[in-house]
Amino acid sequence: MVEGAFELGDERPQRAVVLAQKFELVLGLGCFSKGGVAAQIAEHDDDLAAMAFEDFLVTLRDDQFRKLRREELGTYRDADGVYLCSAVDERRLLQEVPGVRTAVIPNAADVEYYQPRPTDPPPDGRTVVFFGLLSYVPNIDGVAHFVQDIWPRIARTHPKARCKIIGGHPPSSLLELAGPRIELTGFVADLRPHLAAAAAVVVPLRLGGGTRLKIVEAMAMGKAIVSTTLGAEGIMAVPGRDLLIEDEPAAFAEAVNRLLAEPCLAARIGRSARQLAVERYAWSAAARALEGFYRRILEVGS
Repeated sequence: MVEGAFELGDERPQRAVVLAQKFELVLGLGCFSKGGVAAQIAEHDDDLAAMAFEDFLVTLRDDQFRKLRREELGTYRDADGVYLCSAVDERRLLQEVPGVRTAVIPNAADVEYYQPRPTDPPPDGRTVVFFGLLSYVPNIDGVAHFVQDIWPRIARTHPKARCKIIGGHPPSSLLELAGPRIELTGFVADLRPHLAAAAAVVVPLRLGGGTRLKIVEAMAMGKAIVSTTLGAEGIMAVPGRDLLIEDEPAAFAEAVNRLLAEPCLAARIGRSARQLAVERYAWSAAARALEGFYRRILEVGS
């Protein structure tokens, strides 16, 4: 399933807000068999697929949109199992398709790759990082919101602070935001040194949904994160312990300011975030959970 453009309960597309809502769309089915019994598993896809699908979605006529929704829900009903990335997604699906067999398999990170290393630079105490694909609409909106509504409050309090925005394919509207203390790096081959040197990571997202891989990767790197409620959706983190959650610009800026002013607080939150990533969001744990779900599906069909 992909997050992005409409909610399961919507009966007709609303063109003005189509990119601000959520949709559940099966883009792929994993099929396998045991003893001649086929099992279908509806797969959860990611933001890249959502971005690729947006242009197609907004071209649909209303009748095409309704047909797509009917076919999507039919795919869920016909599947032997559906796995989702968060309990929020699972509840949303079960409201529409009661009785479908589901499992929550969270987005996961390679916690062996994304981890603090002795060779990485230490936090510099002043750099605030956002990272993500910058051609994706929720990221475009989030970066613009952060730079225009939140960053000035941080810059006034911390004159030496820097904002680093990492990601490929930024539109001209974001490139125009660059300045002496705001850097757009473009794509980087290795995020780890950039994350290691950051004093804080921000996820100021207001659009989209689902679980954010960027949060899991930043947690695995032991970074203190400030996110909106939506940005941290689906992450089983405790606000104040594993990350900071704020939705209003002033409060969001104050949370970042606290991390810049209190490196010990940032380090404590980062350690807790790393522990959570290892325990809940490692590839190995997700793989075991997914294998278990496959086995249960096959046992029922055998």
